[in-house]
Amino acid sequence: SLLSLCFEYFLRASFSGGHEDLQRWDYALGSWASGLGWRLSEWPCVALPGSPQPPNFFLVTPLEVLVIKVRGMDDVISSMLSDGRSREAIDVARAKPRALRRTRISELIENYLEGLIAQESFTLAASECFELLGSDPHAWDFWILRFMRAGHLSDLAAHMPSSPTCSLSPQVYELCLDHFMSTDPPRFLEWVKRWGKAGLFGVPAMLQRISHLRGMDKPPKPPVVEGRAHLYILAQQAESALECFLELGRAVSDADPVFELIRGHGLYHLVRDKVPALIELSPSHAKKLLVDSTGELRIQHVASQLQSQLQIAGLEARLLWYLEALFEHGVEEYNDLQYRQLHMLQVKLYADPANSKLGDLGLGDSGLGEELPQVPSRQGTFASRKSETALGGGMGQVAESQMIRFLRWSWHASNDPDFLEEVYEVCRSKNPPLWNEMVYVLGKSQQSQEALRLLLTEVKDIRQAIHFVENERDSALCKELWGELVKYSLANKAFLSGILESAGLEYALRLIKEIPPLFEIEHLQRKLLSIIKDRRFQLSLQVGCKDSIEAWLHRERARLYQTQRHGIRVTPPEL
Repeated sequence: SLLSLCFEYFLRASFSGGHEDLQRWDYALGSWASGLGWRLSEWPCVALPGSPQPPNFFLVTPLEVLVIKVRGMDDVISSMLSDGRSREAIDVARAKPRALRRTRISELIENYLEGLIAQESFTLAASECFELLGSDPHAWDFWILRFMRAGHLSDLAAHMPSSPTCSLSPQVYELCLDHFMSTDPPRFLEWVKRWGKAGLFGVPAMLQRISHLRGMDKPPKPPVVEGRAHLYILAQQAESALECFLELGRAVSDADPVFELIRGHGLYHLVRDKVPALIELSPSHAKKLLVDSTGELRIQHVASQLQSQLQIAGLEARLLWYLEALFEHGVEEYNDLQYRQLHMLQVKLYADPANSKLGDLGLGDSGLGEELPQVPSRQGTFASRKSETALGGGMGQVAESQMIRFLRWSWHASNDPDFLEEVYEVCRSKNPPLWNEMVYVLGKSQQSQEALRLLLTEVKDIRQAIHFVENERDSALCKELWGELVKYSLANKAFLSGILESAGLEYALRLIKEIPPLFEIEHLQRKLLSIIKDRRFQLSLQVGCKDSIEAWLHRERARLYQTQRHGIRVTPPEL
């Protein structure tokens, strides 16, 4: 082998140097070989100057005949292939294609990719195709069909040329889409979106293929219908695209193009009578569209569509969801005289116990999910536990119910007594009555005594009763309500204990004066100590504030005195 390497080196040098160098090397080699008893011959003859093919030498020894030849690029590639370095052999061959005599690059690539496929390395084989195949359309046609037969065309599709400057014929992409349409509909939708933006296939041809599929007995799957909608968008047929989206309903994977289509092309007339279908598509997008486009999608018309579905179980939430959206985002337009009926309808929906927990209505199947308003429990603003309120330890003011929050905002609740009376009747007709909402309505209707009675007898929360009295603006009425509260508390020791603990210092001191002698109060000592402590803190705070004000006043007086002692320069006209 060492002799072969030496021959290879000198043959390369001699052949590159020309015919004379080769003859000199021939003489030297012959002399050296004859000294060893060997005979060197060349066949058929030495190479002529400029000949592209180097000569072959035969070294004849007593035991064997050695063929000596120049090692070419084909030999290098064969050696790499024998060592399993197929990818490296391809790189070497592509780097020096003119040095190849027997090897074909296409065969190297084919054998390499086939080897990867045999190993089921489809992802790696697909990624290699983009670099190895380049923009050769015939090679791509072959390998697309090969991956298609193997059932892994989706791996290759991600690496197919997809830029306007480097792409295949439209028929190739149409073939792939047709394959995905029948075998992998989600992939069909994905590549319709990607390749459609680049204009790589014929849109009319694909629409015709889908139409043929729709003519069969088996209807197309939702991703195929959505892909058809995107094809209509590419074909500038917005109305047909919107019909496909509405046909799918909540099966649409991405609702953004639907609502962009409506706004961009002004297709409000197509969805004016299909509001429930819009809500099925996407509650969040539908809310924004319905609130922002009240000029095209009238409030009364939308509400009438949703109201017609109230008889269907669970669909009450859709109407409440829409009215709640207007209440939150369309305040100026919705809070108007013409919508009094809708305001009352919203109150009735709030009062319905079925809407207290919208998550229990199966709205996950309707596509509304978390977008629908979460209405609090029917206990509303003044909800509390009776076991705690009996001891005067209620939960305090709880977050308002949706109905009370709505009534605070509604123009009709503030300016229409008949509206408040209707609301009161709705709350009273429920079983059990909505006491908390009734208290609010009575307070709004200037019936504070009745409201306080309900708080004490039905709601039974002393803290909120005190809060109700303290918030009364009319001082005379406040004094009257306080008398009612004290009178009721004296008749109920548990309430008296609670009022001593929860009332402010001023009211607590007034209450102590009104408690009759020898009246037993549970835990009175602890409550009195708390009142005394609060009183001491209040007195300490007053003394501190007084000292601070007096110190500030002293400083300001001294400053004024020093200022007045200074002379002021004036001119004669000012005298």
